[in-house]
Order: sequence, then C-alpha cells, then structure tokens
Amino acid sequence: MCDGSGACTMCDRTKNLSLVTDPEDNTMMKCAKCHQEKEGCKLCKDDDNTNCKMCNFPDYSLETDDDGNSVCTKRCMSGHFAKEMTLDQTQGFETMREYKHNVCTACTGDCSECKDESDKCLLCSDDTKFALKDGTCADSCPAMHFAEDGRCHKCGPNTATCEIDSESDKYMALTCSSEFYLHSSGKMCVSDML
Repeated sequence: MCDGSGACTMCDRTKNLSLVTDPEDNTMMKCAKCHQEKEGCKLCKDDDNTNCKMCNFPDYSLETDDDGNSVCTKRCMSGHFAKEMTLDQTQGFETMREYKHNVCTACTGDCSECKDESDKCLLCSDDTKFALKDGTCADSCPAMHFAEDGRCHKCGPNTATCEIDSESDKYMALTCSSEFYLHSSGKMCVSDML
C-alpha cells in the first residue's frame, strides 16, 4: 500500500514486489522487484533487495549460503531437506494471503541426508550404519533385507537372504524362507523345487 507521494508500507506480493528503501530518497520505502528473481527468488526480504525471503514454489528452496545470504537453490545442500512452510501477508492483524514455500532445514540425529522430517534418514551420518525404511539407522540390515549405497532394501518375496547381482543390478536370492526353495536360476525362491 502506497500513499500519493509514493511512500509504501506494504507491497502486492502477488506481483512479486518487495518493500525496499528508495535509492533516490532513503527516507522513503518503495515497492520493487527482487534483484534475485532470475535465481528462483520470488520475494526479497523487506528493505534488502539482495536477500531472498521466498522462492518460486515448489522448484526452489530457501537456503543460507556460505556468506550468510538467503538464496534460492534447486536442491538443498547435504544434511538438509526442503521443508514446506507458509508465509503470511498481513495487514494489521488480518492475514491477507498465505504463500507456500520451501525452506532448507537441517537434518537432525544420525542423518546426513533426510526427507520430509528432519530425523527420518535417507542416509546415516556414520557411514558404517545403514538407513532403514522407517528412517532410523542400524549397524546392519535386518533379515530379508540387503545393503546397497548406505540403505537397507527388502529382498524379494519368500527370500530369507539376498544380495545385489553385479551383472543385472537386481536382487538375487541366497536362501529362501521355510517351505520355499531356491529356483535353479539361483535368483528367486519358489514353492516347488524345479
């Protein structure tokens, strides 16, 4: 909202305008496009037209770079995940509009890579541990699972132990669950011995 003299107190976020100090008159505020718009930034922080406040959703996430600047990135750095947040545009005590955006948020606990929840690991920070489907880290994979690239994956049906076949890059049964037999191909478990 701007008065007749051009002094503004709030900008139209639907037009991607940020409230910044007027370079020609540093006693007034004006609405301007964000200088970082080309890097995926939708809105800049008020009175700072170089630091982003909100990124184009959902392709970009807000992250702090090595210099402490707020920037937009396609993928969060290692040890972080894109957490969906809302940014409210208010006027007085009334919320005018809610904007969704992603903020790069640090993983917690044992995670070096996580998704959706900071303590649900995709990869563990200790590279001798394995990430389980429930997002926890373990010293080894449970029965009927195999380890690959720091994660535990479930073996195929009726399989007790398995591993990755280096030629086909698919799981290969090593032993079968009770009442099942290793197929003559040596790659899967069947109910009748062939």
